[in-house]
Amino acid sequence: MDNESILEIISKNIKSTEVDDKLKICDFRKLLYKELHRDFSYKYAELIRKLFAIEVKEREALCSYDSNVAREIDNTYDCPLSIICSTYLLYRLGDLNDVKSIWNAKCIDYDSYFEIDGQFLVGAGVDETIAFLRRKRGRIAKFIIKDIKRYKKQGAFEQLAYTNWKNCMNKMMDNL
Repeated sequence: MDNESILEIISKNIKSTEVDDKLKICDFRKLLYKELHRDFSYKYAELIRKLFAIEVKEREALCSYDSNVAREIDNTYDCPLSIICSTYLLYRLGDLNDVKSIWNAKCIDYDSYFEIDGQFLVGAGVDETIAFLRRKRGRIAKFIIKDIKRYKKQGAFEQLAYTNWKNCMNKMMDNL
């Protein structure tokens, strides 16, 4: 598969076992992350969500005390980088329905809580996300709102800080 058409081929065949086998390889996913970043489009939303789900599953497996599960993970797996890349692409979609999934990934373990920045929760906007979560109600929504407000109070969403965070994320994605 050449880089020019890789996203189209994967997206068209996303439910095939051949694609599933390729997506098990972390280095292949990193190639996709770079291409998705470079050629970002909402038409790849299903692929982005699938990649995010894979990273979450692998991170959960790494946290598992079952050594058989941990051994199945591709030896090229780059734990923090992989989950951050997939979360950043999900953030860029700006879909409020992804907020809970991002929060759940953030809460997998101690490290993921700090690797998945609070900015990832507000791809649709700070106020929009808080309003959406208030309508959702529930215990988890309250935790997420509290976290977003804490980040807001710390200045994470102020123009300069937010721009610096985005620039840092874009540079990381460009250098995969």
